[in-house]
Amino acid sequence: MTTQNTPEVTAAYDRVARTYADKYQDEILQKPKAGEFLADFVAAVPRDGLICDMGCGPGQVARYVHHHLGRRATGVDLSPEMVRQAAERNPTIPFRAADVLQMTETAAYDAIIGLYFIVNFPVAALDAVCEKLHQLLKPGGQLLLSFHLGEDQQMRVGDFLNGGRPLDFYFFRVDTVREALLRNGFAVRDVRLRDPYVGVEYESQRAYVFAEKK
Repeated sequence: MTTQNTPEVTAAYDRVARTYADKYQDEILQKPKAGEFLADFVAAVPRDGLICDMGCGPGQVARYVHHHLGRRATGVDLSPEMVRQAAERNPTIPFRAADVLQMTETAAYDAIIGLYFIVNFPVAALDAVCEKLHQLLKPGGQLLLSFHLGEDQQMRVGDFLNGGRPLDFYFFRVDTVREALLRNGFAVRDVRLRDPYVGVEYESQRAYVFAEKK
């Protein structure tokens, strides 16, 4: 099985953690459609349910879910420096550094939000990722994944955010992600597309897949 290049991904995000946090910590406020999708998603989660921001980076999604949507949130990220930024900027939200594929908990969360969480995983790793997300969710748990739309292609960035480290990104077809979810015990409830906010984010079309653990 091909998975992400964990040392390379960790090093790239560690190197730019503060720069990334300064730029993106309140990014949801600049993206009304993303905020709308998050609000619709959490409406299906029990009021006291725990929502995990998977691949949380500096915690911008957990921050929005907790402070703007009034929900219990936590966050997990591969990069210890990203987690450090998340904890410093959001002291009331718990964060931890972990490789999702090594997490051993079962039924830990009522919902998982993975905005661009899968973008550093190749297509061949999607089944392993979806299987692990299924394990981490409670029965009937909700999942929201977003990603850049493409033809399942890889894009190599030689110097990620001027941090001097390379990083691979993957752009997926909706059917590729949908089928991986279906194979690994999820029902897909909805798929929504949106155009990029020019000048705010990388200019690619994005997909948001709403799913539920069966």
